[in-house]
Amino acid sequence: MSETERQEIPDSIPEAVVEEWGKGFPVVWMLPLVALLIGGWLVVKAIVEKGPVIVIQFQTAEGIEEGKTLVKYRDVVIGKVRTVRFAEDLSHVLVTAEMVPGLERHLIESTRFWVVRPRVGSGEISGLETIISGAHIAADPGKSGDETLEFVGLEIPPVIKSNENGTLYHLRAEKASSLSIGAPVYYRQIPVGQVTGYSLADDHTYVDVDVFIEAPHDSYVRSSTRFWNVGGVDVSVNPEGVTLELESVASLLSGGIAFETPLSLLNGGQAPEDTSFRLYPNYARTREAPVSRGYLYRIDLAGNMSGFGVGAAVELMGIRVGTVMQIDPYLNLNAKQARRTVFIEIEPEKMLRPDERTNLRGQALEEAVEGRVTELLERGLRAQLQSTNLITGQKFIALELMTDAKPVKLASKDGYPVLPVVAGDLEKMTASLGRILAKLEKMPLDRMVRNADQMMVSLDNLAQAANKALPTLAEEARQALDATDEAMRAVDGLVSEEGALGTEFYDAVRELQLAARAIRLMAEYLERHPESLLSGKDEAK
Repeated sequence: MSETERQEIPDSIPEAVVEEWGKGFPVVWMLPLVALLIGGWLVVKAIVEKGPVIVIQFQTAEGIEEGKTLVKYRDVVIGKVRTVRFAEDLSHVLVTAEMVPGLERHLIESTRFWVVRPRVGSGEISGLETIISGAHIAADPGKSGDETLEFVGLEIPPVIKSNENGTLYHLRAEKASSLSIGAPVYYRQIPVGQVTGYSLADDHTYVDVDVFIEAPHDSYVRSSTRFWNVGGVDVSVNPEGVTLELESVASLLSGGIAFETPLSLLNGGQAPEDTSFRLYPNYARTREAPVSRGYLYRIDLAGNMSGFGVGAAVELMGIRVGTVMQIDPYLNLNAKQARRTVFIEIEPEKMLRPDERTNLRGQALEEAVEGRVTELLERGLRAQLQSTNLITGQKFIALELMTDAKPVKLASKDGYPVLPVVAGDLEKMTASLGRILAKLEKMPLDRMVRNADQMMVSLDNLAQAANKALPTLAEEARQALDATDEAMRAVDGLVSEEGALGTEFYDAVRELQLAARAIRLMAEYLERHPESLLSGKDEAK
């Protein structure tokens, strides 16, 4: 360093003065704090705005994709699938979906989920729009139940949604026939409901069919309403010919059900929900069905009962009034003729007037039916086993008024009223044929055949003898005819006008004519003057 520079440096360096500015928390530390607050707010906001996460159980994951498949209600997105995984036992799949906020109160036990995908069945085609947009999960919020986040998805879309008004009923059918889920229910050939499901009963004795009737048509369902199957074509034969009935083309493909209520019973109230009805195989069977519970009567039948069984008709003068309910398998051999006990059910609405059916109930109704039966017995009512069809051999019970039957009172046996029985027409004809065959069997047919054979031999011999004598007889007959001809010519010559006999004959005829005229004149005179028989003819006159 030079001398000059050394001189310029002062002997003492002044102390720096530090000025205090912005006392407190440093600004630089505010940035992390603000970032932390913003992050926390975003986390809280995300947690608050996050929707509920539910788990839906399905048999398969067909059409479902993680992060893509949407959950919809009325075509509005209400959630998205997060994950798809197997259950621990691999028996089903578990689909986890995140729902939009605010749906918690709708996620209850009655809420239903199902996968909407293309479906082609016998009765319907659905889900075709998902061919382009892809499958999605549909939701149907329930109306009652506790809140839950775990659900069992439906494999088949429900026919009736929870927001549809109507009433659910149960039908008991002998078999499912052509019914399918979604099949229409008709009232006067107008669709008013659908079949929601069917299953075999617990005891396997019938098929339980569930039907939903839409409002306000469900108000026409009464306790006496009759349901019948309309699937396919109903063919019936009546006095007018053969009748073909088809409810609709849809019922032909997927089956269907129809119902009606008798007009006389429409004044009653609507049947409550879950009421059970019988499903008849066709409309004709509903016409035979009783409207209310009938009353049992006992009949002791004899003779051949083939073609006769439980369910056979009981007809009063051609009108069905009841049904055979039971046939006792025990054969009563104590009577003169072997008999079986048959119990029939007589329907009160078929025996009484409309006002009696409406006003009477319980014991009074039963007594009224017995009174009507007693009245008919006094007029000769009798039960007969008759054939419905001689070809098929089907039989039924006919209640007929016999003009030659004596009046009887209604008897009782083992607690059941007993109806008197007479032999049916077929039994009478069979018995008559039996008597004829018995008489034929007693006849000496062998001797009669031998005599007839001998007579035929004699006739043959006579014919042969006549054959041989025929030329001689013909010649003799010709000669006799010639002689007769000659005799007639001789007689003709005698009686002709030119002959002697002819002249005398005509003179005699004229004399007879004159005598007849004189007799006629005398008769006329006597008629005018009868007193001349006593006094003689008055000459003056």
